[in-house]
Amino acid sequence: MPIHDWTRGEAGIFHDFHHEWISPLTLASYESALVVKAYVETVAAGDALPAMPLVLEPDGAVDVPLEQTYQAAFAAVPRRWRRVLE
Repeated sequence: MPIHDWTRGEAGIFHDFHHEWISPLTLASYESALVVKAYVETVAAGDALPAMPLVLEPDGAVDVPLEQTYQAAFAAVPRRWRRVLE
């Protein structure tokens, strides 16, 4: 099978490869009970961060607004270090 012929592969494999190539960052949150649930988002550098669930107990999660949390934390960094990071 040629490397570019994705018609013979499983859709999930191509989807994973495509996102790994385009969106190199993966955010994941897991809920571990009798059945493990995964909440997965892919992002690229420069993308706004999505809200992700923070699992506190089985069937009990709260959404964490990652972008707003990051922006608030970065705003509290001393200006000298913000310039270094920017």
